[in-house]
Amino acid sequence: MDEIASHIQVPRSTCQKWIRWAGEGRTLEDQSRKSKHMRSMGWFFVMEIVVLRMLFWWGLDKIKAWLARQGTFIGQRTICRIICRYGLNQLDH
Repeated sequence: MDEIASHIQVPRSTCQKWIRWAGEGRTLEDQSRKSKHMRSMGWFFVMEIVVLRMLFWWGLDKIKAWLARQGTFIGQRTICRIICRYGLNQLDH
């Protein structure tokens, strides 16, 4: 938990809230009031991918499938770009 919070520079309490929401089947995108259109990906959407990658060490296919079940359809290339931007392709789990 602390590793996630320090790596992406968000408060620990925020990470705990995201984990609780994930356990309830809610997504961070559901909490955002921003448009869910592909071209207007918000901060919450990006952080959702970051948390899934760091917390569960999911691959691109699994992240894409999970997001699709939540109603968000994006390509693996976009997910990969987000993962690389935050240096999560180098994490050891």
